[in-house]
Amino acid sequence: MPVRERHRRDALWQTVRDEWIASVSGWTPYDGCAVTGWPVHTVVRGRVVVRDGELNGRPAGMAVTFLDT
Repeated sequence: MPVRERHRRDALWQTVRDEWIASVSGWTPYDGCAVTGWPVHTVVRGRVVVRDGELNGRPAGMAVTFLDT
């Protein structure tokens, strides 16, 4: 049911799933957790990388490496 103007919906529950994660690891420690709300747009350094829940644009960034000790 859509939320009408000036009416409040009590909660929208979403369950996080690993298959939704767009990363090299392909998993999240939040898999199976129920959350209220969900981002539909994500902006990184001024670039829209997720719009309406869909990846937008090319991957950017650099791999992180660690020194062996």
